[in-house]
Amino acid sequence: MGGQILTVECTLMEGKGKLTITGKLGDVMQESAQAAMSYIRSRAHMFGLPRDFYRNLDVHIHVPRALFPRTDHPPVFTLATTIL
Repeated sequence: MGGQILTVECTLMEGKGKLTITGKLGDVMQESAQAAMSYIRSRAHMFGLPRDFYRNLDVHIHVPRALFPRTDHPPVFTLATTIL
């Protein structure tokens, strides 16, 4: 029955495997971003990525405005899709 759109920005750049998370994120969203990266890393072969793809990349995830203070379904897959 409806929902809200969550804007997520992601930048990949050469680096050393650092994950930076900024914006209007609470603890649950911070954990969701980390879980999303873990999900991608654990299934790298399924996405056609080298197993160690993250070692030479820095990932910056930014959520300009979180639309909901708390959710029963953290947006792990939204964040994972954004990273991919």
